Formats: sequence, structure tokens, C-alpha cells
Amino acid sequence: MASQSAIKLYFPNGGSIVICRRTLLSLFAEPYAIFIFFFAANVVRTASAYSYGFDLKPFQLFVANIAHGLVFLISIFSIMLFFTLVACRTGRSFTVFMPACTLTAMIVNEVFGIWYFREMHGLSIASTYTILRVLLTGYVIHLGFEVLYAAAVLPRIKAISQHQCHTQTRTIGPEPAANRPQRPTPLLLIGGEAIPSHEVGLVKADEHYVFVHYRDQRLHARERFGNLVDNLTDLPGMQVHKSYWISFDFITQVQARRDGSMELTLRNGEVIPVARTRAKTFRARYGNWRQARA
Repeated sequence: MASQSAIKLYFPNGGSIVICRRTLLSLFAEPYAIFIFFFAANVVRTASAYSYGFDLKPFQLFVANIAHGLVFLISIFSIMLFFTLVACRTGRSFTVFMPACTLTAMIVNEVFGIWYFREMHGLSIASTYTILRVLLTGYVIHLGFEVLYAAAVLPRIKAISQHQCHTQTRTIGPEPAANRPQRPTPLLLIGGEAIPSHEVGLVKADEHYVFVHYRDQRLHARERFGNLVDNLTDLPGMQVHKSYWISFDFITQVQARRDGSMELTLRNGEVIPVARTRAKTFRARYGNWRQARA
């Protein structure tokens, strides 16, 4: 089985990405990401300075914004680095919610901000209520920028991760040459296991769970069937039934029925149906795939 330790990040808009150690830096080094991080931190710091009632000169505010932007960026990066290092050391994968990471980084940033304004400018905070109000306001602003980040940056990072994470995949035992991927494919985080998507042979819906067959393994995990299929659209395979997605390479025999539907015999001996409404599309796509391999 080929698998890799990784972390899956979830964003407020529902977007997600599986990253490994190599792609971690891409989350923060990408130019749009740097701009969004610093701009968000500057907006929050400017709003908090005036909420606290501080009368700062423009240059003082500029220096404070730069300092707090760096602290926020380092805090977020440190949290992500912690999870990736733990994943690499333990061989496990983790699901991480970015809003929770943002809140943690904001608390660290706010502690630094209180110290900064007191030590550098001799200013003091009026009350705990004021701190909590500023923290909540800043958190809401940051969530808005996280949605922007997910829309503008995530697609670019996913393109990078498809190439970099694949090179870290570790294989246990000899791998047949016929099963080796011809090009890098993204990772799927299923039930805490990071699986290269080209290894998936069959996905079967089971109410709120799915059965995933890959190589000689079968995994039963709580995942949404539709979301999982959406991540397999670029692979040579298709959803042949409301409850089945199949890789063409996992099929050993195709048998037509009188009612226009079809049955597929798979490598694991299982027989699954092809819905009549999908049979024509299946014939065309499966036929093209076989011709391309001939």
C-alpha cells in the first residue's frame, strides 16, 4: 500500500486541501497568500488600535501593523508546521480546521499586541471586555479573508500539491510496473489515511459512509460519496450508478442486459450495476479508454 502522512485543511466556505510537508511552505510563500495575510492583519490591527482608543501617529501605526502581520504569519505557520511534523513522526494524518487555527493565532497576536502597545507606546488596555470585543471583531474580519484565501489561493496551491506531495509517497513492498502512475495525482484523505487518488479502484456508497477499494485494501470511512467522487473526476473512471464510482482499470468484464443496463465484474470479484441512464456514456468513455491503451 502506498500512503502518506498529511493534513487536510478545511476553510469556512467549505473548501479543503490535503497538504504534505513539501507543500506547507506554498500556503504562505505564494504572493497572493502573503498579501492576504498581511492585509488582513493590518486591517485587524488598525481596527483594534482605534477600538482600544489609542491615538497613534501614521508611522507608529504602520510599524505596529508590520510587526503584527509578521507575528500572525509566524503563528499560523507554526501551527501548520506542528501538525505536519506530528503527522510525519507518527505516520498518521490529521484534519485541521483553519478557523480554529486562526483563532489560536489571533490570541497569540493579541497578547503580543497588548505587550507591544504597553512597552513601546506606554498605552494600557481599559478592560477585559474591550479585549474580548476587539478579539471577536478581528476574528470575524479574518474569517472573511479566509474565504477570500480559499477562493483565490487554494486552486493555485492544489496545482502545486499535485506535483510535490506525490514525490513523497512511500511504497511498502515491490510495486508492479503496470500499476505505477504515469503522472502525479492528488491525495485523498479518507478515514485518516492519505491515499493517492490514482490507486482508488472502487468507491461504494453506504448511507453516510463509503467503502473505498484501493490496491488490495478496503477502507470503510464516514465520508460523503458525492464529495469523494468530485475529487476523482480527472481520473480514468466514472460514476456508473448512484452508489458506485469505478476506475476503468478495476474492471475485468462488461456484460450488457436486455433492459439496456449493464453489469461490471471487478478485479475483487464483485459485480456492480451500470444504470441505464449512464450506460451510453459508460460505453463511450470505457471504449475510448481501451482504445487509448491498445
